[in-house]
Order: sequence, then structure tokens, then C-alpha cells
Amino acid sequence: MVAEREASNPVQNPSGTTLVLVGMWGRDISERSGSHSVAQKGDALDTISRDASDIVASIEILTVVGGIPKLREWLVKQKGISRSEHDLRGILFFMEVGLNSLAYAIGSDSTLGLSETHALARARFRGIDIDELPNDCEKAILLKRIRLVARRIRKCKTWTEIGVAVRGLDRLTSVIRNAIQKSMVPGYGLHQRDAVKLAIKKHLLLYYQNTEKGIPVVCLLSGFQEARKTDWFLADVFRTYVLCLEYVWTTFPFSKVTHSRTKDIERKIHVFEPAVLEHLERWKPFFSEPPSSSRATPKRNWSSKEEKGLISWMALDLWSKKLYRSEIAPVEKDLGNMFRNEPIISLDRVNEKALKALFATRGIPDPSYLKEAKWEARRRLLDYHFLWYEMDVLDKGDVRIFNGVPAFISLVLGACHLRRSVGGENPIVVRVFKHPVTKFEKGHEYSYALLMEVSGMLSDFSGWLVFVDCAGEYSGVPEFECQMARTWLRRLEQEGEIELKEVAVQLTDFKRYIQENGRVLIETKRGLTIMDSRKIIEEMRGVISLSRGKLFEYVVYKWLASSGKYTDLKGPGDFLREQIDCLGVSDSVIDVFECKVDLHEGRIEEVITQVQAKREAAEKRFPKSRVDVHLVVYLQADAERSLKLHQSRIHVIDNLRQKIIDSSINKSDKQQILRIMDYEIGRITE
Repeated sequence: MVAEREASNPVQNPSGTTLVLVGMWGRDISERSGSHSVAQKGDALDTISRDASDIVASIEILTVVGGIPKLREWLVKQKGISRSEHDLRGILFFMEVGLNSLAYAIGSDSTLGLSETHALARARFRGIDIDELPNDCEKAILLKRIRLVARRIRKCKTWTEIGVAVRGLDRLTSVIRNAIQKSMVPGYGLHQRDAVKLAIKKHLLLYYQNTEKGIPVVCLLSGFQEARKTDWFLADVFRTYVLCLEYVWTTFPFSKVTHSRTKDIERKIHVFEPAVLEHLERWKPFFSEPPSSSRATPKRNWSSKEEKGLISWMALDLWSKKLYRSEIAPVEKDLGNMFRNEPIISLDRVNEKALKALFATRGIPDPSYLKEAKWEARRRLLDYHFLWYEMDVLDKGDVRIFNGVPAFISLVLGACHLRRSVGGENPIVVRVFKHPVTKFEKGHEYSYALLMEVSGMLSDFSGWLVFVDCAGEYSGVPEFECQMARTWLRRLEQEGEIELKEVAVQLTDFKRYIQENGRVLIETKRGLTIMDSRKIIEEMRGVISLSRGKLFEYVVYKWLASSGKYTDLKGPGDFLREQIDCLGVSDSVIDVFECKVDLHEGRIEEVITQVQAKREAAEKRFPKSRVDVHLVVYLQADAERSLKLHQSRIHVIDNLRQKIIDSSINKSDKQQILRIMDYEIGRITE
């Protein structure tokens, strides 16, 4: 077992700082490691068992870098940094990265047992600004509070201002620490202090130093980052950011070997710059920035001044990979698959009372659309209720059985049955829209919506089926159908089968919204045209007849061939005793490509296992060459989910569609490829 086991007494770092790590996390409860408790509510405690290592690591790192006087003294004495305000920008950016990583850790799991809405989970997946969400759950309020701290820090212009701003950071981390400090259970038989140090190492390498896209990866995760950082900004803050990294590495009581490996990081990164230049030339056809807006991202000017900054950030990534191999890989090898599947630190109890101070909403406003009466505000409110999904609309007209309440209830019951049959945990999502009517003294007309969920690891093709104005609280058939829907929905909600929300909205606003955002499937007017079922069947057969996976593999092969960078390129086939989609040979590097149209198939753990097997096969076949594995995805991949792949050293090449457009493939072939692939995907966001 690779673990540094030091004495439990407080440790002084070279700069004289007494470490928070030992004082707050120093208890040894290793005899409880490996225990897993079932979640249940207590008087003041929530018993859970989740991976808390990222939260613990984030708090420790932010606590150290938040000690501004000691950090500033170290920068001046150890690194000769001037006392000017210019160097403050890199420190602020380092703190911003840390707060992003804390928000990501809290937002992406249930470690603290916080209440969470479906809307919050969906908003994080879509990259919806957190300020667009109401203060309707604990997790949303806490994420907003973290953002508030980040904003205050980001606005600082002087050392005095940052000294004041970090007080809010200290209050935030102190509350979370108090809630979990007596609850941590280390994994792998480690002492608690060793588990914390291992978690910090891994967190630094995966979040702060994973910069292969020219920026710390946590800045690309959806749902929290406010603004894209320009190349100029990143070049400007790089040096101080790296010095903050070195300060953090040397402050924690790691071993002397680790301290020697992380000393003079600036100099060590510089050694990797020639390799980066080769790396840039090699990967220019594949490199793309995350989109800054709905418009196409402008191409990089590779001869610009900012390129030096990009080279520095990517050199940091190459050095970090080397550090990962020396600091983390031995632990990975020793523990095997257990290292990926078992938490470094888990929690058995969370002190809910200690956390309550974070859920006060004073100074954390609800979104403006909850109060404003303008159409734009009403539209944003409906976006929230529809969870930012697309929709297909069934217009009632005169056809009641096919698209009225009977069809709606039948689909809801069918969705519930399917959920049970596949062991689904989440309830079916249903919305009831109440439309006030003026032609009667009281009552409403009703529309209904059912979320048809179809999602994968890096994609989500779910959407709403909306039934417009198909019941009412007045006599006759409309009232009967209204009672029928109400009876079934209440029963299913009580049984936990559905997540039901009732929304009041004017029918005119509702129809305007679905006209702007939905696609009408049925219009029951004179000259009625119901969707041609024969055409649907033909289209389905056409899609099924395409060898979906094989087609995409050959598209990737053609794209790789057009780059002209491989001395030998093999297309889809059985070799290396594995089914390899594409394999490219250039100099001493072997690139193995696994192709997924949208990564909808299978579980992400299975994909990782599959790709790792191909890596091992290639390493056995080419023992003297470096083997890189890549997952190629046709659409834009969600940064949060692709991070899981990156953590397993699998590069994600996403948005291949745009890369095909920018490639040197001849125009007619390019158009044909895009036409076929777009047809196969079914819906492409231009």
C-alpha cells in the first residue's frame, strides 16, 4: 500500500504555517473504513455513505490559499514576487478555480444529503446559469452562496479588498467542515490523515492541473462558470497561478519525495514546452475551444501572442501527467479497480444543524422572472417548468381519444410500468398546466405534459409530449376527463410513481410558448393531415438498416485519414485481439480511437472498461511506444460527464460534426457524410 504515514501531531510546513489538515482532520478512525450506512433521517443527522473526498480536498486547498498574509509573504520571500497589485489576478483566479471545484463536488453528488430538485440537476447538465433557478432547494441555495463568494473575490482590485473578501470564504468552508469533521470514514484501510492527503493530491491533479484544453478543466464544467476566460487573461495569470499551486503542494505535510517533485514547478513546466509545440502541431486539427455562445467559435490565431499562454497551460498538463504517474498511479496499481470504485473518504453522518447557516436566502435573490410580468419573464418561467427540454405538441382539436386525456393517462401508466420493469429509481415527470377561464364564474381548462426520458452518459435526447387544452372544470366531457386525469395522477403521485407539478398559466401564453418552442404533431382542422404512419415506418426501417456503429467508425477513419498525420492508419477491424475502431501510428505514438455517435449506449463504467482493455492490448503489442486512447463523439459532449472519462486517462474528442466541416475532406464527400449522420442522429443543434 502506497501511503505516507506520519505522526499525528501538528506539522509545521517550511513557511511556518500550522496545518489545518492535521488539526481538523487528524482523528484516526481507520477501524471503521469500508463500512457503509444506509441513508436515513435522524434528529439532527443524516446518515449517508458517499464519496466526500473532493469536498474535503476543496475545503483544505481553499483554506490554505485563503490565508492571504502567509501566501503573500511566501510569494515575496521565496519567489521574489513584487508587492504590486498585478500578481493578485493569478491568486484570484486560483481561488475561483477552487470555488468552481467545490461547487462541482457539491453539485454532482449527494455527499451532504442536501435536498435537490429535478430542475437543478437538469440545469447543471445543460449549463444553465445557477441564477436562473429559484431558491427552492438546499443545494441550489448553497451553490448560489458559493457563487456569491466567488463574485466578491473576483471583483477585488487590491490586497486589502481580497483580505476582506476571503472572510466570506472562510465562513463558508468553516461551516461545511464543522458539519462533516466527525463523520469521515477513510477507505482502503488508510489512516484518516493519509486518506485526506491522497484526496488532496488527486484533486489538485484532476481539477487544478488538468489543463489539456488550455484552462483548468473545472472551468469548463457546466452550471457554475460565469464567463469564458480569454487567452490574454489566461496568459496573464499563468505564472502566479502556478506559484499558488506550488505553495499548496509545499504547505501540506506530504512526504519529502512529493515536496521535491513539486518544488520549482515553473522551471519543471518549462522543460515540457518543446513537447507541447509538437503536441500542438500534432493535434491542431482536433483542438477546439468550448463554444462561447450559440455562434460558431472563431478559429485560434496560432501565431498570436496568446499562444505562449496556451503553450504554458498545456505544458502544465504534461508535467501534471508525469506527476500523476509518480504520485497516484502506484496507488492505482496497488488497489486495482477498487481505487476507481471505492471512495477515498466517505461520510457516515452529516450534522444538518451545522449546515443550516448556509441555507438562509438573505442576499441570494430568486430569479427575476418569478416577479416580472413581461413576456420574456413568462417565457423564462415556462423554460424552467419544462426543464429546458424540447417538446412535441399534440393539439386537441376534435380528436379526443388519440390525443386527449385517455391517451395521456395511458402513456403515463405505460411509462410507470416501464420504469418498474427496468428498475428505474427516478419517478416519471409530469406537468399539469391550469389555464384560468373567463367564460365561467370559476374553473380552469387544463393542458398536460409527460417527459419522455431518453438519456445516456454524455447526451440527453429526452423531450416533452404536450397535450394542449384537453380537459376543463365545467360540465360534460371536459369535466369528466379532468376528474379522470386528477384521480390517476394523485394516485400515482401518492405511490411515488410520478413527480407531479401543477403550474398556473394563461392559455394564450401557453399556446404562444409552445408555438415558439414546440413541434405540432397533429392539427385537427379541415383538411386534417395526421402524420403519415407509412412514412414513419419507412424512416424507422431506414435508420435501423444503417449499421449505426460501423458507419460512424468509417466516418472517423475518413476524417483521420484526411489529417495526413499518420504513417499507418488502420480502420475498423479485429486486431490486437480486440475490436479496434481505428488505430493510428505516428513516430513513437500509438493512437487508439473508440467511436460513439452520442454515447447513449451502455453505462460509462462499461465504456471505460472497454476502452482500457483496448489500451492494454495496444501497450502489449507496442511496448516501446506511448499509447493514447481517445473517445470520439459526434456531438458536443457535456464537460462534466466527459471528466469521468478523462479521469481514466481517456481523451474525449467531441463535436466531430464541426471538425468534419472544418476538415480537408472534399466538399461532396463532406456533405454526404453530414447528411447521413444528421439523419441518423435525428436532431442536431446547429
